[in-house]
Amino acid sequence: MLYSLFTKETIESDIKELINRQKNDGRWDTWYGISEGTKLEWAGIQTLWTLKILKNYDRIES
Repeated sequence: MLYSLFTKETIESDIKELINRQKNDGRWDTWYGISEGTKLEWAGIQTLWTLKILKNYDRIES
């Protein structure tokens, strides 16, 4: 797995940055989309993906 290619410090730093990117309304933005409307629609998918990552690293409760 790719996990072994990164130091624990690098992973922790990236997870902290991911947490800090959360918006006030609870979502995470995405770069994907051709307009602000589609970016907002894709933000839901991005939020689910981010929550899955945080759960996998025990940063949120089940």
